[in-house]
Amino acid sequence: MLINDSKSNELAKRAATFTVAGQVGKMFAGAMMAAIHESMDGYAGLAGWQWVFLIDGIITFPVAIFGFFLFPDIPEITEAFYLKSYVCCVFSALSSAMQGYIVQGLMLLFMKSHQKSNSFTQSQVNTYPIPTHAIGIVAELGASVIIDRYDRRVSIGLVICLVQIACSIVLLVPGMSLAGNLTAFYLSSTSYGINPLLYSWSSNIAARTADDAARSVILASMAASDGLLWTFWGIVLYPASDAPYWRTGYIAMICVCVVLSSWLFLVRWLDRYTARKHPAPVRLLNADSSIIPSYSSTNEKKV
Repeated sequence: MLINDSKSNELAKRAATFTVAGQVGKMFAGAMMAAIHESMDGYAGLAGWQWVFLIDGIITFPVAIFGFFLFPDIPEITEAFYLKSYVCCVFSALSSAMQGYIVQGLMLLFMKSHQKSNSFTQSQVNTYPIPTHAIGIVAELGASVIIDRYDRRVSIGLVICLVQIACSIVLLVPGMSLAGNLTAFYLSSTSYGINPLLYSWSSNIAARTADDAARSVILASMAASDGLLWTFWGIVLYPASDAPYWRTGYIAMICVCVVLSSWLFLVRWLDRYTARKHPAPVRLLNADSSIIPSYSSTNEKKV
């Protein structure tokens, strides 16, 4: 739905807005776990983590009801009462004036393993990973703005990959200090900036064929593949038994970043190829001020 309701130069920011909401939720979850552990651990015979699950479940119900009644569907079939044409025009005008688990999970395991030697309290273990999501939010929003405004997808992707490689190298050092490890964990949260890049780029490429079904399948497959990957990635490469040092996982991350860096150039070639094969219509003014259709191989509006 986000893709269908967005212009090509808005996709990255819309994708970032969607994924950033998840980061905010994880930040709230960390603070909530710390508060519940301090105030409700042992209350009514239940442990603090059990209260977390109960409260999470209670919070989910109103959100699900809200989504069921107010989710607008795609533009072609929407019946949302609040999407009248004049409302959309006003909202568009006002808007013009004005999308993380592995990092937090690793940091939690790392701090748990150092809890006794560094005298970390349980509240600190729950709250210290929260800034990883704040950094992820900044990375996603920053990347989305640059992508939509300057179309620098490959540059952004390479920067993100280089930062992850540097962080993995730091974490690979067995005798690295606690400050060095925490700094690397925090900086590795910039990896979230890849989300708006991947989803907006794939949507732009698929949209040129005017096949909405294919585009939906591609984006759904990307999301499903992400979920499938994490069903075994964390267990195999970052098992809790290896905490606080995941040598295999760090080496795997370096390899993935190298492959991803190469893959970005392949996608850029595909982007340019589809732009030539499916040129987008643009509108030009001829000498007598009548509007005539034209085509651009770069999908950019010409005046």
